Amino acid sequence: MTLLLRRGVLAAGAVALMAGCADSPASPSVADDARAVAQVVDGITASEFTRMLGVIAADSMRGRGTPSREVELTALYVAAAFQSAGLTPAGDNGTFVQRFTLSALASNPTATAPNVVAVLEGSDPAKRSEYLYVTAHLDHVGVTGGGQNCAANGADSICNGANDNGSGTVAVMQLARAFGALPVRPARTLVFAAFSGEERGLWGSAYLAAHPPKPLAQTVAVVNIDMIGRNASDSVVIVGKTYSTIGAVTDQVTKAHPELGMRLVNDPWNGTYFTRSDQYSFAKLGVPSVFFFNGPHTDVHTARDDVPLVNGDIAARSIKMVFHTVRELANATSRPVWDAASKARWAPGVP
Repeated sequence: MTLLLRRGVLAAGAVALMAGCADSPASPSVADDARAVAQVVDGITASEFTRMLGVIAADSMRGRGTPSREVELTALYVAAAFQSAGLTPAGDNGTFVQRFTLSALASNPTATAPNVVAVLEGSDPAKRSEYLYVTAHLDHVGVTGGGQNCAANGADSICNGANDNGSGTVAVMQLARAFGALPVRPARTLVFAAFSGEERGLWGSAYLAAHPPKPLAQTVAVVNIDMIGRNASDSVVIVGKTYSTIGAVTDQVTKAHPELGMRLVNDPWNGTYFTRSDQYSFAKLGVPSVFFFNGPHTDVHTARDDVPLVNGDIAARSIKMVFHTVRELANATSRPVWDAASKARWAPGVP
């Protein structure tokens, strides 16, 4: 089988996998009112989250290390979700995949890895040239002895990365579908991105930030999602919450949606984790950025980070809060603004 044919078969398989999770979009004639928004939010379910997570974090995916055949398969799976949601490709040569060279990988510096990038154009002619990123990393640390930091669990040598970061990857796919189904799109343009190479040093997001599909100067915010399926059942941490006016928006969302039983709370670790996930690649270039995070746990980077330990209900409610946050930011009159001290701390030298 030729490489081109194999890719075609893999892509077709990814589309087939996604077919069951794509709801029909709402009728364009339906007003974008509270009922329409509630309908798409209700489509973000724990059962669907768990089903999709089971694909990404299966043993057959062998921990999605960068580079690997399995991280490529995951990228195709995400691309199929973006296509099914009606998003526009924003990768290389009219595709959903943006490739970058792993020049920092001494053992194979000419190897490449995928990011998956798509755009949902905004509805407001005055704001659609401003961009808001919704992101997560799709890679993990592979298997024990594979060259990354994967700790075995007895005889189990596969670090499935269900929470880290299968949970965030599924979140981005579910959010793409939800926003794609809205009868009236948000005012600003949304860019959905899933990165590989995060576990090796934010490689994929650093490449995308340096080679953005839309001008970085017109990017108003990055909302990143990393590990949202474990720990507290009533809250999710917004790492970077106090660094910009994004924090005020998350406070508004908490007040507006008590029905979800999920508070968006301040970072209790004072920035310890801010440099460890993909939003930092954009923040250090001056873009106001946050990431949704349920906090650390002892199973991170071990073979115990598996699907049965991820709470689909916690994840689904967190994703709904991300939806409301992104929608508020995308429709806001003004773009987010850094706190001066925080910008000096995280993006020194950026005007």
